[in-house]
Parts: sequence; structure tokens; C-alpha cells
Amino acid sequence: MAITPSVIGAHLLFERDGRIPLGKRTPDALYAPDTWHVPAGGVEYESATASAAREGCEELAVIIREEDLELVHTVPMLDPGGDSVPKLQMFFRVHAWQGSPYIAEPDKCSELVRLGLVANAAGGLHPHRAGRRPGRPHLHRTGLAGRRSPVPGCRAAHSRASRGRDSVTVREGSTAPTVQGTGWCDIAGPGDAGTDMPQDLRRWLMAQCGQAVQVTDVSWPRATSRVWRVRCGDTATTVYVKVAPTARHFQREIHTYRRALTGLWPGGAPRLLADEPRLHALMVSALPGTLVHHLPSATADSRAIHRAAGRLLRRLHGAALRVSRARQQVDATAHRAVTRSEAHLGRAGHLLTREQRELVHRSRQIVGDLASRLPVAWRHGDFRPRNWLWQARGESLGVIDFERSEIGIAVADLAPLAAGPWAVRPALREVFLEGYGRPLTEDEARALPAFTALAALDDLQWAKTCGATDEAAQAHDALTRLVDAHRRAGSAARLAHSRRRPT
Repeated sequence: MAITPSVIGAHLLFERDGRIPLGKRTPDALYAPDTWHVPAGGVEYESATASAAREGCEELAVIIREEDLELVHTVPMLDPGGDSVPKLQMFFRVHAWQGSPYIAEPDKCSELVRLGLVANAAGGLHPHRAGRRPGRPHLHRTGLAGRRSPVPGCRAAHSRASRGRDSVTVREGSTAPTVQGTGWCDIAGPGDAGTDMPQDLRRWLMAQCGQAVQVTDVSWPRATSRVWRVRCGDTATTVYVKVAPTARHFQREIHTYRRALTGLWPGGAPRLLADEPRLHALMVSALPGTLVHHLPSATADSRAIHRAAGRLLRRLHGAALRVSRARQQVDATAHRAVTRSEAHLGRAGHLLTREQRELVHRSRQIVGDLASRLPVAWRHGDFRPRNWLWQARGESLGVIDFERSEIGIAVADLAPLAAGPWAVRPALREVFLEGYGRPLTEDEARALPAFTALAALDDLQWAKTCGATDEAAQAHDALTRLVDAHRRAGSAARLAHSRRRPT
């Protein structure tokens, strides 16, 4: 008996509050074009859970751990004619993820909406909504490929919903979802600050851009992040609305947009379109590209990305040359950094080893001693890949999020990179400095590990407050590497001293 090959598909169910995101496949999609379905893809040379996690990253730009996936149903599929390869569709419920879903592959998906499931849909959604574990699979016979969605009951949407103007509800036994005219369509994941935009912010938004066709919560998974992507109906443009966590954060961001970003090339940063001090709100233009944080760490573009990041940061840093009394401001920010690290030690010191606490104390001393001799810059304040957007075509990089931006010490902006990607791939540091246009001074080379230690402590305190275990582990790793480097340097110095000693 001949062995018949089969195709395995992995499907993702991001359910929250009884609703899941569905994407509309483009008309030229290879399978089921111009139909609606949950994020999905074929299993390649990997486990089904690894494939599902990869599809979530590729299609919706979210990070999923395999242990947060639960197989809730399987659907064997076979065309009536029997001339198609049999398929096994595996549906996974996603219990947790990082980031807020958005269309990361616009060439494959044209629309994204949240469907409110008020009753059981067919196919893979039926046992999932019933809360049952996967049991005996049933054979689902499809029509011709491309005519129906793999999940019947979710294959079509009302024309208004396809334009993103309404939320959609699937009702039992219906192949075309009915529409409830809310005027808002937003998507969110666990840990988001909340998809509901405050009423006063909505009113301000409507005054700025007229009818909002689609509003999507794209906040980072922490309570202080409140960001929405808005598609404005009157102009068919996309903008971002952000509410700063404090008045100080708002003032720094607005000041940076108005004073420092004029020297960047087009596309290097968003444009400030409007602001409302009373709400700590601002509206900015959208930047093209993909967040570098969502790209594979070993991407072939890594060197080009870091070289472009160096060029961009040098431009931003140069804005400080146009600011009078910049040196006095630097002294104040350096003092705040040292003071803040002391407060963090009081809150998170019990999470550190003795050697790590000693490292932080030495780093505070080094920063205080060298601050007056270090070059001044208009710092970004959080310059790391999660705030970079990359366009491979043209090798163009843009940067977002300026709520921590202010006049300060230039080398301090490199600390998140030294604690993160440069620790894993040291060659990226040299490529970055090539783009930056100058090497570090002797004082900067000595100060960078100290700033890196203080930045890692800052990240650890933030992770402790937000319950971000992955970020806490990364901060611990950075501190451990710095302790090991200090230990090796001490051993090398003692060895060199012993060799110089007369026999």
C-alpha cells in the first residue's frame, strides 16, 4: 500500500472576552483567497507548537511561547474529488502572548477584525468554544481549494466589516457574520492596558481626524503603556495616539519632537501632528517598516540595521549642539541616574547577589566621577531594537518613543545595546560605531559598563514591578556578564602585576 503524503496546518485562537481576531486573506493568496480565517500556516520541519508560535510572530508580530499553546481541536480535511492531498488542521488556543496583534504581512492579509463569538461556530471553533479538550476528530470535507475558509462559519464578512468600520458577530448556523455598528474595531492581547479608549481622548481624536474607521490598541504589555493605531476615515491615513504616563514624560516627548528631530532624515522619526497637554496625549504619523524587535535575532540584515542605527543616533545626539547650557543639564541628569539607582537598590537589592550589588555601587561611583568629562548629547533614553523600525529595501531605519528623551550623556544611550544584542554578538558594536562615525573616547569606554550595570538594574526594577519574568532574567544575565568581566579583568591585572614584580 502506497504511503499518502499529508499536509499539517497550525491555527491560532487568540480569544479574549469571547472574541478572536480574524484576518481577511488577499485575493491572490495561494489558499482560500479573499476569505476570513484565524492566523494559520503550514507546519514545516518543526513541531506543531513551534510552527504555531512562528506563525503568530510572522503574521501578527506577537511573541508566543510554546508552553502557552493548548491543542483544543483537530480537523482532518479531504476534498470530495479525492485528488487533493489530505490535510490535518490543528487548532491551538493561545493562553498568553507578548505584544498587540497587527497585520505584519500585508501582502497576505488585507484586513484584521475582532469577531465576537456569541454562539458556537463550526469546525475548529466548535469544541474550543464549548470548553472541551480535543477528542475524536471528525472528517471535514472541503469544497474546491480557495472557495471556502478552513473554518466554516467564518469565511465571509459583511461588506462594512471588511472595511473595518464595525465589530462583527458570528451567530450559530450562519456562514456570513452579522454586523453590530459600534464604529470601533480594536484588537488586544493579555496584559494590554485595555482596548477601550477614554471618552475624552476619543472626542479629542475625532476633533483631529474626523471619523475613526479603525482603532487598535498596540500598547506594550505593561500598565504605563497606552498607545493606539488609528485609521482615519476622512483622509484614509494611519496615525498613532499615545497617552504619556506622566506630565514629565509628555513634556520630554513633545520637546524632543519640536526641538531635536528636525535634523533627522525623512522617515527617521514620526512627525508630531497634534497634542493635548491636559490629557498628556499626542498624535504622530506612522512610520513604515517592521519593528526590529519582531525580526529574527540572526537576520542577515543585523549588521545593516546596527550601522543605520548608529547613523541615526549620531544625528539625534547632535541636536544637543543647538541647546544652550547643555552641560549643566547633563550634570543634573547624571545626578538623577545615580540617585535613581540608589532607590532601585533599596527596592530590588534583595534580588541581586553580593557581587552584583558591589558592581552597582562601583558603577554609581564611576558615573559620578566621569560625568563632567563625557560628551553631551540629546539622548533617546530607550534606544534599543524594540523602538526601531526597519525597511530592508533601501536599508532605512526609523525610531519611535521619545518619552525618556532629554539632554544627557551620549554613551548612556548605548547601555541597552551593550546589555542586549552586543553581549550576544559583539561584532554588532563595531558596526554600530562605524555608522555612528567615531569611536568611543577612553572615558566613554570606561563609563559604558557602568551605565550598562545601572541600565540593567533599572530594567530589573521595572520587570519586578510589572511581573515581566523574561525581562528580569535578561537583566540578571547582563549583570552576571558584567560581574564576570570585572572578575576576569581583575585576574588579568593581578597576573600582569606579578609578572612585572622583580624576581
